[in-house]
Amino acid sequence: MQLLSTREEMQAADRQAISLGTPGLELMERAAAAVALRLSLHTKPEDEIVFICGTGSNGGDGLAAARLLACRGWQRIAVYMQGDPETLKGDARTNRDRLRETGLEIRPAEQWQPGPEAWVVDALFGTGLNRELRPEAVELIGRMNRTAGKILAVDLPSGADANTGRSWGALVRAEETVTFARKKQGLLLEPARSSSGFVVVAQIGLPVEQKETSRVFSLDREDLAERLPRRLVESNKGTYGRLLALVGSEEMTGAAVLSCRAAYKSGVGLVEAVMPAEGSLPLRCAVPEAILSLYRQKDDCEIRNLERASALLIGPGLGLDFHVLNRIRFALEHFPAEKPVVLDADGLNWLARSPELAELVRRRGGRTILTPHLLEASRLMQNTVEEIRQDRIRAARELAAAYNACVILKDAVTVTASPEGRVCVNPTGNHGMATAGSGDVLAGLTAGLAAQGTPVFDAACLGAWIHGEAGDRAVQETGYYGLTASDIGRFIHIERAAGI
Repeated sequence: MQLLSTREEMQAADRQAISLGTPGLELMERAAAAVALRLSLHTKPEDEIVFICGTGSNGGDGLAAARLLACRGWQRIAVYMQGDPETLKGDARTNRDRLRETGLEIRPAEQWQPGPEAWVVDALFGTGLNRELRPEAVELIGRMNRTAGKILAVDLPSGADANTGRSWGALVRAEETVTFARKKQGLLLEPARSSSGFVVVAQIGLPVEQKETSRVFSLDREDLAERLPRRLVESNKGTYGRLLALVGSEEMTGAAVLSCRAAYKSGVGLVEAVMPAEGSLPLRCAVPEAILSLYRQKDDCEIRNLERASALLIGPGLGLDFHVLNRIRFALEHFPAEKPVVLDADGLNWLARSPELAELVRRRGGRTILTPHLLEASRLMQNTVEEIRQDRIRAARELAAAYNACVILKDAVTVTASPEGRVCVNPTGNHGMATAGSGDVLAGLTAGLAAQGTPVFDAACLGAWIHGEAGDRAVQETGYYGLTASDIGRFIHIERAAGI
């Protein structure tokens, strides 16, 4: 597990380290040493390296790194600064003076033009950036992105928000980012994630701590094996749970197929699909393992076997006929509150329309998983898609708190939140997965994991990770343009995903 930090947490860690006796100048020196080390691994002393610095602490890190390389024999170092070097304060000012003692000159950034340099060091803005960039900064970042060399970003690519990953008007496209103490949330969120390149975490002695209830983290492959439901040598299908799935309609049979097939790929022992008889033929053929509980009268909303199920999936392909609302209401009213429910697709659309369903979900005490994409989330929250996209972590947390449910907020980067405020930022997946039916696969996979007894929040985090990993492996065969939801389901392989 990788814990992620916000700008506020890193600023607090800086203050705490200084209060405990580590001077700020020493912290800057350690950060600069980490940057200089990475550059020394990538270059030779005769290579040209250009440092683009700002007038804050990030620029101070860049000035110190340039000095360290010069002292180690790198001969072709050029340093440029946006802003007046004479305005530097504190530790950055000290490093300005130390740099000048080596004979290196700090030139105005306006004089720099992209050339044949091997590397450009982006030390323009750090984690503190939280406002729109001025035109001159946008123009400078544009020049940096036109360099023929590679870019190394100090702490995070300039123009990125450390908390949300958003761009403040322009964004440096780095080959590598050296970040300090811990990855920042924004480094795993788009568009900053795509602009960060290879991320190196350098420890510089900061006391970074987070409370359990506010933890933001990302899972590693090694975490999966610890969290997956256990398989037993002496077992039967009843050992691994029974999933009841309210899925499909006459017009949308594929969603039922994709979700039920993915549920079986999770390892669940049995899947029973509750669906209209008119749409059942594709499921009979494509998922012969599924048990079918068919209805023909749309006004008959009674659902059998609710008490026998260990988890409930509601939504993929259900449609928006009014009888669907009654069936969902019946399921939520009669399904035991201690067992997990996954609400997806049309289940979410009805949830947004019905205050009664919303109250039923809240009463379930956090044992519901909602799986909205951004448009579905906007209906549930009554916010615009753009407002949600600007801060996905905050949106997922607010939605989870509002419905007292775990939320898998699906986007280019999927964010999963618990009602208590814990957040998992998912590192797997790719843009080829932006295809019809991909969410049905995720819903079935997640519900299958929950049906096997996986804790609800863990099931949501694991479902997102394994779903994305399946897409990453599938795209190697299909390419991004040709990837389909069926391919994602076909490449679900729990053991490979977990490395076991």
